[in-house]
Amino acid sequence: MASIGISHIGMLASTRISHIRTVKSKLTIQTIYMLIQKYNSYPKFNPRLPEANDAITDAPEGFVGVYRVFFKSGLHLPAFDFLKTVLDYYGLHIAQITPNIFHKILFLTLLCVALDVSSAINIFCHFYILMSNGDWVSFSICDGLVDICDGLPTSMKYWK
Repeated sequence: MASIGISHIGMLASTRISHIRTVKSKLTIQTIYMLIQKYNSYPKFNPRLPEANDAITDAPEGFVGVYRVFFKSGLHLPAFDFLKTVLDYYGLHIAQITPNIFHKILFLTLLCVALDVSSAINIFCHFYILMSNGDWVSFSICDGLVDICDGLPTSMKYWK
């Protein structure tokens, strides 16, 4: 987990996040430098190493804690506006979602831009349903529909 200085993304939902608050950061200063090198736009967001006992929800004011695997899963900074829209719509904090959701959100964002569609959240809600996965949530395709993101990874083992 790393704390990144970006604007507030979503509200921390009060349900089922007890485990998220107990998982402590294992990041080192070397890992932060590695992330900065790997993701070119990363340094301008003033990444910070969490305190030893910080959970992902303990980011300082003006920062948001993110799992490093989120970048491998398609999160880019600055985060696209539709990510904030989805998080706000469902009342979620970024730390509550599984990494694979970034592919779906990015794909739908690009599709709506290409088709000049402005109500992407309505389309997203038409295709996907929020599913609980322990302390984290994911989005599954609604029954009877074809996943518009078919062929993307369905899991990332050991991301937690």
